[in-house]
Amino acid sequence: MALPISCPRFPGDLAAREGFYVPSPNRFASFAWLDTVLGFVQLRSNGPDLELKPLQSPAVTLQPAGAHLFKAAERVTASHALLTSVDGKRTISTGMQTYHQVSLLMLLPLWTSLIASVQGCVHILRPVRCHGHARGTARRRRAGGMGIAALAAVGQDFRPGRG
Repeated sequence: MALPISCPRFPGDLAAREGFYVPSPNRFASFAWLDTVLGFVQLRSNGPDLELKPLQSPAVTLQPAGAHLFKAAERVTASHALLTSVDGKRTISTGMQTYHQVSLLMLLPLWTSLIASVQGCVHILRPVRCHGHARGTARRRRAGGMGIAALAAVGQDFRPGRG
């Protein structure tokens, strides 16, 4: 008969740790913006357990494995650690990647910029339909191109690390 093992509880409020986390540092500097926009994870508490939900993968249930340590349900040893960095940022570490907590208000402009960029690319790349004069079509094409340039300039202002 196996005896239940009790682990020391997390010495803080798990509900305060809920929210969005982005990779920090990013693995490749050239992909920092994409990592931030698409590589985030969401952390939710579920009683004593935590649920870590990446955008591009299934959710992982984390069970307490010691004070700041948590383990994935299918693992025997601790796989995640909840830490606070020297500068006071809440972080999650998987051993291979560290994520720091960010506000949803920081992510919303990035997501908006991504959506606007995709819409701009679709607008530029879609075939031009000839309705009427070629001059009118060219004028519409130029005006759309200027809008895309403006969206691209605005999107650059929301890159991570920009003041």
